[in-house]
Amino acid sequence: MRKTVIVVLIVVLVSILLAGCSGGGADDSGAQTETQPAQSTDTTAQQSTGSASSATTTSTTTETKKPAVPRELEFTKKSLPAAFEKAVEDGFVVIVALYSEDSISKKVSDSVDEVVKSVDYKDQIKYFSYEIGTKTSASVAKLTTAINAKYNPNITIIDRDKNIVFEKSGFIEKSFFSHKLYNVVYKDKSPE
Repeated sequence: MRKTVIVVLIVVLVSILLAGCSGGGADDSGAQTETQPAQSTDTTAQQSTGSASSATTTSTTTETKKPAVPRELEFTKKSLPAAFEKAVEDGFVVIVALYSEDSISKKVSDSVDEVVKSVDYKDQIKYFSYEIGTKTSASVAKLTTAINAKYNPNITIIDRDKNIVFEKSGFIEKSFFSHKLYNVVYKDKSPE
């Protein structure tokens, strides 16, 4: 019994680590840990011999369901927030931050605010921040669907060509976000 518990813990740990390394979010690892205890000891023993390939397959299947980036932003005119639509139509690089009242959302929102306020190319970007909750407007709800934001906090960058080129749910490092934003703003001006 003790060996079975240890094997299950090792399989779960390896699955979580591989999902984290491949860019899987909290939703991926949560789904994997929920399915592990339901398996019989025979299945667990089989997985312990091939746990790396099993975990990789699970991560790969999860990632294929997520829409690829870059992808075109698709929406019906006058269905999303007016200021957002105008910024997209005017050819700005648009940053959308969706957050809720939790502490991680607050930290992410503060980090994004700092990056956006400190950049030298403010005239080339438009930043929109929306709180998602019980009083969310219909246009903001449609925006969350248009950018495929399923978890908060969510940061999305849309380039001048109306393509979603960056999206991240959960915590984000300020320097990482700053680098991604810089690359989007200057992608047409930098040497290949």
